[in-house]
Amino acid sequence: MLKLTNKVEYGIRALIRLYLNGHLTTKELSNIELIPEPFLERIMIELKNAGIVEGKRGPRGGYYLKKEPEEIKILDLIEVLEGKFNVVKCIDDESSCSFVSLCLMKGFWRKVNKQFYDFLSKTSLRDIIDEIMPPKGA
Repeated sequence: MLKLTNKVEYGIRALIRLYLNGHLTTKELSNIELIPEPFLERIMIELKNAGIVEGKRGPRGGYYLKKEPEEIKILDLIEVLEGKFNVVKCIDDESSCSFVSLCLMKGFWRKVNKQFYDFLSKTSLRDIIDEIMPPKGA
């Protein structure tokens, strides 16, 4: 089964919540989204290092989006949080498969990988937000 890791799912949920609330601490995000706070803290640091969120210290501190939702591509989030995206390991590393010389599926997996890659590179956080909360009048 192909599925996103919890880390990516939590990262996307946290970004949507920051969009909705403006800014929140990791404790607030953790309580609202039911994400373990230590795990969320590590995610937020990675997102901050990638320039996707910014953090502010102090009593009115917390994290907020540094980029607009339409600028945040889902593929970028996946690659920031998990590394290069591939549907199967052998796409980039044929040595990871002892069956590669006999494999009849290489072309198929490359095609599937490209379609996923293209879709995720075009899909933004804004697209997800619009799915959750369609613009008024739509």
